[in-house]
Amino acid sequence: MIVIRLLKDKFFRIIAYRKTYNTLPDSCFRNILDDIAFFHLEKYFEVTKSPLSIKCNLNDNCVYFRGGDQVDKIKSIKDATALWVEEEAFDTYEEFVTVDSSLRSFKADNIQTYFTINPVFEGDFTEHWYYKYFEY
Repeated sequence: MIVIRLLKDKFFRIIAYRKTYNTLPDSCFRNILDDIAFFHLEKYFEVTKSPLSIKCNLNDNCVYFRGGDQVDKIKSIKDATALWVEEEAFDTYEEFVTVDSSLRSFKADNIQTYFTINPVFEGDFTEHWYYKYFEY
């Protein structure tokens, strides 16, 4: 889905976010690179490894990779239009709001947040903030 949006959307800048930056190369970054390779789309993308980013050459749409240990660097991303939260990146709802509220752009039709999670929680999972916030 992210690769399709990179190719087709008029304006799309997504932040791929995990709890720690050093886990990104083997997870989110690798997932997107694998999708690009699977569909033989390498010629349409520019990949940067330091800092991690993937840019579509057709329209300058981008994926920026950030970790919870670099929250201050998220605010410096101009016109971010989406957030991809990978795994259990936030311990509290307040941490999520801090990052999610940094998404702002007048260039996109909508601002979205995506989650790919498998939260680990001792006890009743319905007490986890993810489930409370999204009214599981």
